[in-house]
Amino acid sequence: MFVFAFVLLVATHGLLAHAQTAAPELFITWTASRSSAPPDFQGKIFPGAKSSISASVMLIDNGKAVDLSNETVYWYANNGFIDGGAGVTRVAFGATSVARNTINLRAQLPSYGENFVVKTIEIPVVVPEAVIDAPFPGGTFSQSPVKVKAYPFFFTVPDLSFLEFLWNVNGTEPTNREVPGELFINVPAGTANNSSFSVNLSIENPAAFGQTAKKQTGIIFKK
Repeated sequence: MFVFAFVLLVATHGLLAHAQTAAPELFITWTASRSSAPPDFQGKIFPGAKSSISASVMLIDNGKAVDLSNETVYWYANNGFIDGGAGVTRVAFGATSVARNTINLRAQLPSYGENFVVKTIEIPVVVPEAVIDAPFPGGTFSQSPVKVKAYPFFFTVPDLSFLEFLWNVNGTEPTNREVPGELFINVPAGTANNSSFSVNLSIENPAAFGQTAKKQTGIIFKK
């Protein structure tokens, strides 16, 4: 019993000593502006090539946030210097200045006490994406008209109303486009069972030349 208690005491002391001497750690958070997503999207909005990125850093030491107002902080993106100085805990920069598919964003404190504290995170730089929502089991439908919906991601616009939605079905541009991001497909009378409909979508940003995303999906009419 004495041996067990002694071992437990030593182990507990070791854990406490480790907790008390945990190294200071930096945490970086970031957001992208001039990049868009549908209003109900709950994921992270990634920057595009023309987006702006804002980042901030905090330091945790012994379980507590540290006031960095008098600490020197340096920022780098893909090893290129962005900004730095006493209390520079926030930076903003354009993704175009980095010109890669991934931004390695680094914050470092060169002289925090006797420590050199550094943190690097990866920020993906993405191209716009188009998604067609055609929620039909097995890709088949039987009613007419049938509705499909467009979801644009990561375009460089303030909101999605700035985008143009271009649809065609089996090579024909539809006329019933009251809501740009939605399409109602009317099945002509006499359409044969198992007829295929190829739904094609192109989403364009008129304010940014070449910023386009395309998507195609197929659905089948079942009587």
